[in-house]
Amino acid sequence: MALILVADDDRVSRAMLCGLLQERGHRVVEAADGNQAVELCSKNAFDLVFMDIFMPEKDGIQAAKAIAADLPGVKIVAMSGGSTFTATESLKWAKRYCARVLAKPFEEEAILTLLRELLG
Repeated sequence: MALILVADDDRVSRAMLCGLLQERGHRVVEAADGNQAVELCSKNAFDLVFMDIFMPEKDGIQAAKAIAADLPGVKIVAMSGGSTFTATESLKWAKRYCARVLAKPFEEEAILTLLRELLG
């Protein structure tokens, strides 16, 4: 199965997504902010990264940009529930560095579809 990073500052969202991925047999690593995500990606060969856009320290777009530059083959899924911008606007920016975008709250089926599409 795949090695997946879940980067989200919201503990509940992170736990729910990690649980779903682990139930499907994937190995999952967690990051609580963009800096942690970039650091973890420099040390691990992740197959997939779920990246929240609005996080403290380094936001998800900055982190995705850094990760995509260092690991061009890694697939990144940008996630957002919105903030000062709407989720749609923020996710539009993320499309530059990410394979897919996903608005929160997401349905389990949306995650499973993404896994099939991005991991085969």
